[in-house]
Amino acid sequence: MSKFTNVFPLVCGTNFYKQCVPDDTCDIIVSTFATHYLSEDSHVRCSNTMFPWRSTSEEEVQAHHEAAARDWQTFLLLRAAELKQGGLLFVLMPAKSTANVSCTRKETAKDIWTNFDLLWNEFYAKGLITREEFQSCTIAMALRTLQEIKAPFENAILPVPQAGLNLLKEPEELITSCYAKTMWRQNLKTHGVDDKNLFARLLAKGFSVVINGTLRNTFRNTRSAEEQSEILKDYYECFTQKLALANPETFQSELFVSRLVAQKLK
Repeated sequence: MSKFTNVFPLVCGTNFYKQCVPDDTCDIIVSTFATHYLSEDSHVRCSNTMFPWRSTSEEEVQAHHEAAARDWQTFLLLRAAELKQGGLLFVLMPAKSTANVSCTRKETAKDIWTNFDLLWNEFYAKGLITREEFQSCTIAMALRTLQEIKAPFENAILPVPQAGLNLLKEPEELITSCYAKTMWRQNLKTHGVDDKNLFARLLAKGFSVVINGTLRNTFRNTRSAEEQSEILKDYYECFTQKLALANPETFQSELFVSRLVAQKLK
């Protein structure tokens, strides 16, 4: 940005399910790794998993998909209002893959969610958390397919195109490398050290950010602050220990990412 004049970068702390700036004021809006988080109004509680897209209940999955679609449209309409005519919107989000890959690898960071879920079940089975706590912990997050990302743009009479926002090109899908796996490989190649503990710690540190707020809210009405911290400490330690036993080469921690570019044409 230092190469150009008349550039005014803005970071806004407002919830992005609200309008952040006045109408017709932005030339460029960039959103990275944010729109997978759902609004409070779209938080679907699941009875048997922390992650709503993994629920075994058809009703819960349907409610989750509908909530994710509503929030995505809301986000796009708000950004359409904020953009000037000709303004650009760039969005990058973790997603579900529909590419020609092994079906076991279509879920972004698949083995991360699996281990979080299994461990939460273990804590419940051992009596470390109550049934109420177990069932009230659902991460308000969605992994959308490319088709679900494109859906609000597919018909000119839909609200998003009517608001002037249109795709510049088809949304793209890519796989990003796992930073923890990269570090593990570098240590193995450069120093001959098979440091699976580092691999596990990096993943625990990175992905705990995704679930920590929800976990704390789960205990808000049932545990003291001290009890909350003790349970979460044990939870992340157990998570790290489990990952340290895995083979990093086959551990599915890569992210499937979707990239969208849209422009306000009117």
